[in-house]
Amino acid sequence: MSLQPWLEIITDGFLALDKDLKITYVNHAAGKILSTSTDLLIGKELVDLTQDEFFQRCLDECQNALTRKKQRSVTIDYGPKSLELNVFPAEEHLNVLVKDSSERVFASEKLSASEELFATAFTASPIPMLIIGLEDGELVEVNKSFQDLTGYSRNQLVGKTSKLVNVDLDGPKNFNLRERIYKEHSIDNYEVEFVTSTGENRVGLYTFNLIKGGNEEQILAACTDITRFRRMQMEMARLDRLDLIGVLAAGLGHEIRNPLTTVRGFLQLLG
Repeated sequence: MSLQPWLEIITDGFLALDKDLKITYVNHAAGKILSTSTDLLIGKELVDLTQDEFFQRCLDECQNALTRKKQRSVTIDYGPKSLELNVFPAEEHLNVLVKDSSERVFASEKLSASEELFATAFTASPIPMLIIGLEDGELVEVNKSFQDLTGYSRNQLVGKTSKLVNVDLDGPKNFNLRERIYKEHSIDNYEVEFVTSTGENRVGLYTFNLIKGGNEEQILAACTDITRFRRMQMEMARLDRLDLIGVLAAGLGHEIRNPLTTVRGFLQLLG
């Protein structure tokens, strides 16, 4: 049964060559990928097409495949395209598969650019930030702002458990932080009290977001230092209590002074 009908419906380019490296068959997809007519290729030897960069590389890889009797795979930059070339040697012929991977390469480059942009933003952010492994709870990365906040260096933090900075993913039984982040993907306003490397007590307000780091899920955490705010709240509460005591003292003094005034008046009359 001929394979040609099947080869005409696949999206990858396919070329068949004899042992003399003469092209005996080219499918429609190969002609489209190489931007040429299949009729112009069939019957030609690769050596006659080497003015084209693709066929020069194809000739080299086919010769290597025949000599070593092993499959050859290379990526070729062909104008604006990125082509994957696979050569499969057989006894009396070779099969060449050509795949246009331009979109995948573009997507990969775009992803790399996005990752680089994220890394730059993460590192330079004035907001203290850290990345935590969801499963093991280890600190994957911390930025400089977080190091400045806690007083710990990157080497002292990365690879250690997040409990070092009092972020306990397992948490109390009524608030399992790991489980909530996994289910809700995002948690805001999670307050954490922690101790810096110098022994100073501070308070951080965290925002957690579930992100994908490679093949594993991670937690991106951003921390806002609210220590001064909490101290101000405590001071205001203390002042409110003092004010209340002052009001009570004034009221008590007034209640005591009234009967004393009456007693004093009677004493004066008696005198």
